This record gives sequence, C-alpha cells and structure tokens, in this order.
Amino acid sequence: MQEWAQALVDLQELDIQAAKIEQELSAIPAKQAELEKLFSSEQKALDEAQSALKALELNIRGLENEINVNLEKKRTFQSKTILIKNNEEYKAALLQIEMCDKVISDLEDKQLEAMEGLEKAKADVAAMKKMRDNARRRADGVNAEFQELKANCEAKLAEMKPEREELAKHVEPELLAQYERQRNSRNASRTTPCVVPVMEGKCGRCRMRLTPQHCQNALAGHKVNCPICGAILYQE
Repeated sequence: MQEWAQALVDLQELDIQAAKIEQELSAIPAKQAELEKLFSSEQKALDEAQSALKALELNIRGLENEINVNLEKKRTFQSKTILIKNNEEYKAALLQIEMCDKVISDLEDKQLEAMEGLEKAKADVAAMKKMRDNARRRADGVNAEFQELKANCEAKLAEMKPEREELAKHVEPELLAQYERQRNSRNASRTTPCVVPVMEGKCGRCRMRLTPQHCQNALAGHKVNCPICGAILYQE
C-alpha cells in the first residue's frame, strides 16, 4: 500500500471509531426519554388507580349520608305514629316507614358492594405504587449508567482529538480536503469508509466494477476515485 493511502486509512479508522462513539452519545437522550416514558406510564396508571379509589370513597360517603337521611326520616315518621289517631293516617305513616326501610336496605346493599370494591381499589393502588417505585428505581439506575457512558465517551473523544490532529499532518492537504468533503457530504454515513481498496476489479465500497484504466492507475499508486460512488481508491 502506498504511504499516502496508509496515512489516509489510519486517519479514517480513527474517524470511524470516533463517529461510532458520537453515535452512541447522540442516542443517549432518546434512550433516557424512553425510560422516562415508561416511568410516566406507570405514574399514569397509579394516578388512575388513585382517582378510582377516591371516587369509591366519595361514593361510600355519599351512600352513608343518604342512609342517615333516610334513617332520620324513618325516626320522624315513627315519632309521628304515636300521635296519629286516624287509621288512614296511621297506615300512611307505616307505609312511609316501610318505604324508608326499603330505601335504606337498597343503599346498604350498594354500600356493601362499594366497600368490597374499595378493598380491591386499595390493593390496586398499592400494587401500582410498587410498580411506579420500581420503574423509578430502574430509570434512575439506568440513567446513572448513561451518565457514566456519556462521561466515558466524551473522555475518549477528547483523548482521540490530538491523535487525529497528528494523523492528519501525514496526509497531503489537497487529499485531506477531498477526504473531509467525502466524509461530511450530506448523504455520507460517517461510519462508512470513503477510502477503500480495489477488490477484484471492483470498488471496495459500492462493489461496482471498475474500468481496467482505473484498476491500473490504482495499482500504480495514483490517487483514483470510484466513478460511481466517488470513494477514494487504493490498491493493497
């Protein structure tokens, strides 16, 4: 391999390594957001369970109030029966008492059913709270790992910067500029090589067959570009 090609390949290997680290870094916020989304879903489930519990508690209190109101009405009718001397009025009062008993019985049935639901709702809230707390601990733990990963990646990139500057010194300025344009072009992937060998008469990147002249020039150590993808070609 020609010296110019070796220098460029060495630089490219470092750049690709750095690009992969940068990709890892750039993916961290999205992963953190996904963790928070999972936690938020657990929090939402807990909020809904707590709302359902509160609604049940309000319903039970409302039923208790209605029972007390009807018990008071019953006592009122009972106290009036002592003073009633008319048989029809007495029968009417007894009917009112009977109706109060029926309403109270229905309300007590609803209250009992609500109380049973209340126990289940309390269990649901306890379970949801446990799941929410576990989700928070998991998120905090993984976030701590992400912070460590971020620090390590940033330290590695900082460590590679002077190494890259040194490697770039060994590449001809014009060739370096061409290489930088290739790597930084809009459609280029920074982890895909743009300096590739000629492999069995084909471009090592796009795998398209090269003309014999291109192959001959690469073999002679000349700086050749693939006519299809523009990759910088060299002969190993």
